[in-house]
Amino acid sequence: MADKYFGDMATLTADEWNDNAVDQAVCTVTSGTRPTGVEGRLIYETDTKRTLRYDGASWLVVWQPWTAFTPSWTNLSVSDGTQEAGYAIMAGVVYCRGAVTFGSSTSITGAPTLTPPVTMDSTRCPTYTPTGLAYLRDDSGSVNRYGRTIAASSGTAVQMRYLNTSGTYTAATTVSSSAPFSWATGDVLYWSLTYPTTI
Repeated sequence: MADKYFGDMATLTADEWNDNAVDQAVCTVTSGTRPTGVEGRLIYETDTKRTLRYDGASWLVVWQPWTAFTPSWTNLSVSDGTQEAGYAIMAGVVYCRGAVTFGSSTSITGAPTLTPPVTMDSTRCPTYTPTGLAYLRDDSGSVNRYGRTIAASSGTAVQMRYLNTSGTYTAATTVSSSAPFSWATGDVLYWSLTYPTTI
């Protein structure tokens, strides 16, 4: 309903109050006490610190503050290494970054693939879509490489690649235990992602 203006002596019906005040206000709730969805309604969740908007079918995250998380990997065992990561959501876009510092038993057994903290929208971010940047740092200082991160499959995986300049054209090449260098204690894999989400 469009905004309604009342004269000094106007009387609001229950429906008019709900349409013009309740449904158009930002309600403070928790993730477990969301109100009935009305298209355009905004809510703020005190437990998640997120602001959400109802689009007529579901609640979408408008904003979520920076949140730390522990990345989950395939083909990369952090073991005694250390990692830090965090993400935020703004207008349906996830901004995420992190780093893995290798320890003596950190190992790569194939193409390092990260499970993102929030599922990607696979329609707008299909397989092979560039999702961000990677920087691979050799602690010995002999080899440092810039790279790319790409959507690997079905919105639930992001693969780390480095930019290989040995051929005629620069190629995004899969990271391995020996490429772009032999990984060892103190080496660091930095990454950043930006991608659309469905939530």
